Amino acid sequence: MRKIRNSKYVPPIPSLGHTCAGSRKSGKYRNSDKGLTLIELIMTIVIASVILIPVSVVIIESVQNAFLPEHFIAVSSLLESELERVTNLRFSNVVNEGPTEYTGNFSDYSHQVSYYYVDSGNLNTLSASPSTNYKRIQITVSRPGFPSVEAVTLATNN
Repeated sequence: MRKIRNSKYVPPIPSLGHTCAGSRKSGKYRNSDKGLTLIELIMTIVIASVILIPVSVVIIESVQNAFLPEHFIAVSSLLESELERVTNLRFSNVVNEGPTEYTGNFSDYSHQVSYYYVDSGNLNTLSASPSTNYKRIQITVSRPGFPSVEAVTLATNN
C-alpha cells in the first residue's frame, strides 16, 4: 500500500441545493428539485395566457360563425312573415311596434317595426307631416350575439 505524504483531512463542502446525479449525500442545505418556484409558476401562467387568449378568441369566433347560416335562414323566414303581415295591414293600422319577442322555437329572436312618413317626390326623404300618402316601413329582426337583419318596404294610402 502506498502512503500519501502531507495529506490532510478536508471536510466536504455543504451543498447549496445542487447535487450530482446519483449522489447519496443528504446535507442540511439540500433542496428538493421536485417543485416549482413562485417565479416559475407565474411565468408559466403568463406564457400560457399569452398563448391561450388568442386561441380562445379564434375558437369562439369559429363556433359563432358555424351558427351564422342557421341564424340567417331563421331570420329570413321570420322577416318574410313579418313583411307579409305588415303589407297586409291597412295604411292607418301600420304603427311602430316593438321590440317584440317571438315565442316557441324562436323565443330568442325579436322584431321591431318602425314607420316614417316620406315625401311623395323623394321616397328616401322623411316628411315632417303625416299628410303624405306614403309610409316607409322598416322591419328589424334580431337575436342577441348575432347581426340584425332589416327589410324596408313602402306602403301607400290608395
